[in-house]
Amino acid sequence: MRKNFPVVTAVFLALAFLVASAPAQETAAKPAARNVVLIGWDGAQRGHLKEMIGRGEVPNLLALSKEGALVDVDVITGATDTKAGWTQILTGYAPAKTGVFSNGKYQPIPVGYTVFERVEKFFGPDNVETVAIIGKKGHVDADAPRRVPYEQWAKREAQQAKVDTTKPGLGNLQGGRIVEENGRKFVETPGKPYYNTKSHMDKFVNGLVENDKVGEMALRELERCKDKRFFFFIHFADPDHTGHKFGENSQEYTDAIKSDDAWTGRIIAKLKEAGVYDRTLVYVVVDHGFNEGAKGHSYAPYVFLATNDKQVTRNGAREDIAPTVLKHLGLDVSKVEPAFDGIPLDQPAPERKAPAVKPGGAKAKRAAAGQAGQARGRAARKPDSSQPEAAGAGDEQSMEQEKQLSARFSKDESLGRLKQITEALDGYRNLVDTIGQKSNLAKDYHITVIHGGNIPENAEIVVRMSGKDLRACNGIGWEFQYIGFPNWVKQVQGYVEYLEYQNMKMRLELARLKTSDPLDISRLAREVATTKERLATEYLDPAKWAD
Repeated sequence: MRKNFPVVTAVFLALAFLVASAPAQETAAKPAARNVVLIGWDGAQRGHLKEMIGRGEVPNLLALSKEGALVDVDVITGATDTKAGWTQILTGYAPAKTGVFSNGKYQPIPVGYTVFERVEKFFGPDNVETVAIIGKKGHVDADAPRRVPYEQWAKREAQQAKVDTTKPGLGNLQGGRIVEENGRKFVETPGKPYYNTKSHMDKFVNGLVENDKVGEMALRELERCKDKRFFFFIHFADPDHTGHKFGENSQEYTDAIKSDDAWTGRIIAKLKEAGVYDRTLVYVVVDHGFNEGAKGHSYAPYVFLATNDKQVTRNGAREDIAPTVLKHLGLDVSKVEPAFDGIPLDQPAPERKAPAVKPGGAKAKRAAAGQAGQARGRAARKPDSSQPEAAGAGDEQSMEQEKQLSARFSKDESLGRLKQITEALDGYRNLVDTIGQKSNLAKDYHITVIHGGNIPENAEIVVRMSGKDLRACNGIGWEFQYIGFPNWVKQVQGYVEYLEYQNMKMRLELARLKTSDPLDISRLAREVATTKERLATEYLDPAKWAD
């Protein structure tokens, strides 16, 4: 970019003069792209996706990102839920500016704040098609404000108390306030986030639920708009729905992400068939992840962005997406009012990472209180071998660690990882056998198994592999080798160490029941406490795991 600097400078100055002389409506820079398709994979966890990449299960996403980028996105403001997530992605603002804080605390997004409205204003309503095709009904909605009898609201609240309130179809009465009129109580709920937005765009359809219905409508709308400038938001809800029903580690959750990928491939194919792909930026984005191995996303801030946009150069935060998209359509995002909270992903920005524990959450408060209490205790207490302190007794942080260790090292989870390790080793073994038997090695060097020194350094190796051979060698990508496999091994190793820790606790309890020597009890108690602290440090700290 720095070659021929004087020439570039001269051209820039000439263009600046021409722009300054032009009428006001023509001062906008020429857009870098004609169209944008923003594809939402609702609830797709980044860690789960990386495992799928290692197994080659999202080929369309990978193909797209090879043209541009695949970057990490962290949620650093707002809840890790649907309302807050898509509002932030589609506006570029933190909740304080939109009033959409979570699924239960929201209001209509202020007029003019969404990417749909900014695109309409920039190009002119008659010059661009703005379309939203959405799987979810609740939380990505445009319903008007309404009033519900208090009795009806209370009955629904009682139902919600028995289930995860973030499940699809529930939560429609959240965010309300109680009012009284003529002696009767009502709950008034505000308009939903896109109540204002819907009337300022060409098409807003939600509640399609199934990926296939969303995808088929998207293909029809792309065909209709192929000769026009367009901005599409296509929202697939299956990962979130299946995650709530079956859990993040389920095969159903994996299959839902595969479905998202397949439909992403079909949408890209449609763009190519229509002859508009070369002028279209495609972004795959996510509102929130999922709690590891769980059925909810109370704090799931790790997501991603994949795109064919070659200008995306760094990781970012959820609010960076809207200014990136608008900038690459030609808008001067530095002049947007109110100013964006996000920063375009082609510009330098301070590193913003989501903390491992939800800021201000119960766990963070307990951990802080526990650490302070431990520090005070260490400073104040004196060793007393006749009254040994039970490991973790009276320590709320210790109890929380016990729960976390138990959840991390479940038998079923570890057996599942052991199966993945076995399959991985089989894949590598099949790869070695295939190279030895189906390449020119066997013919030219008279070997059937590779032995390193028998092959000349400059040898050209040709391997002919069938589809069946490739399937037998599944799982040999770099993500698989450097992320999936090390984490699986660590899971099994940790499970073995956790079982030993449980045995140590049993020995301590037996010693107490037998009223053994106090010195022996004190020694065992210290060993238990030290082992638990080591397990928590080694296996509960996300920084210790492959990322």
